[in-house]
Amino acid sequence: MLMLSYFVVSFDGESEIREEIKKLAMRHAGYKAKREHYPIIGDTLMWSLEKNLGKNWTMQTADAWSKAYKFISGIMIEAQFGV
Repeated sequence: MLMLSYFVVSFDGESEIREEIKKLAMRHAGYKAKREHYPIIGDTLMWSLEKNLGKNWTMQTADAWSKAYKFISGIMIEAQFGV
């Protein structure tokens, strides 16, 4: 969550965080993360955020988090699996 929070705060500097996201992907490779884990983690993250934010969870919040996760996981998948 710390890294995800860092990426969200740094989201305006896309080019600056790409290398950090790629490094994160390589660490996940060491954890034996598989391509099919990424959608599951994304769903779990969204569920967890919705439950914890309660009435503060809006369609705009959901959309922003969804886009952020897709951006980050897309870079990670590409770095880890070359696709």
